[in-house]
Amino acid sequence: MHDESAAFSDALRLEHIKFGQLMSDAARKREEDVKALERKLAAQGLLRSGGRVVAEVDITFSLIESVVEQCIEYRQQLATKVPVLLTPVNLNTLHQKLSQYVDGGVNSVRMRRSMQGARAGGGLAASQEAERRAYGLKARIKQKLEALPLEARLGMYQSNEQTGMTVHISNSTISGLNLGNVVGDLNSSIQQLNTEGRNELADTLKKMTEAVAVSTELDDSVRKDVLEQLSVVSGEAAKPAEMRKMGPLKTSFEAVKSGVALGTQLLTLWQGVEHALKAAGIIR
Repeated sequence: MHDESAAFSDALRLEHIKFGQLMSDAARKREEDVKALERKLAAQGLLRSGGRVVAEVDITFSLIESVVEQCIEYRQQLATKVPVLLTPVNLNTLHQKLSQYVDGGVNSVRMRRSMQGARAGGGLAASQEAERRAYGLKARIKQKLEALPLEARLGMYQSNEQTGMTVHISNSTISGLNLGNVVGDLNSSIQQLNTEGRNELADTLKKMTEAVAVSTELDDSVRKDVLEQLSVVSGEAAKPAEMRKMGPLKTSFEAVKSGVALGTQLLTLWQGVEHALKAAGIIR
């Protein structure tokens, strides 16, 4: 009983730390994105336009949505070790915590508009958009948390070696783009590589994919293209040598290399992928 109690306490502590880290990272990213937006609009002479405040709301709630999704995923992961985290009481506590975080986003929009006063237009539109986003997000939180214990009972969260090889990309990190098929293909090929024991290649492709998804060095269209090309590279790499199409593989390989050329961190990660591909005898 003591061990179970200690595990439960440790899990909640880990979740608290994770939540704090995610909120801190999101707050920092928000400030960076808002400043970038202001510079862009200032260059266009639109710094005080109503569209600016609505764009700020989108930045704020896209990041809040990402934090919420990652927190729910983390609760799911912790529950594979501490199942009591999925009891109604414990899920309700998390529900309230996440809802308060979402409400905090609405309050921050209102406060920012109040501080800016008449100097910025679109205050009412910003508040309405924030409330709309918050309402929808809180509904999704409720649905996702209600699904967790049902999915657990069906064995969907069984811990295995492939769990750590799942690529996590939120659509909110790339505004307006649907990456479901691309992420599904990437996960399938990366897990196949991992199952076959080509762990280094699987790991480098996973890290590369997730880094591209959240990169601030590439714009959305470039990130989307790079992710699609990575899907081709990983898909061909996971095939048996006799079934591998080297033409598409080489074309996508060069496209990724070109796409990340301006990103220092991404280029370093891509060099790791290139090394792993050569080590596996897939490219020369």
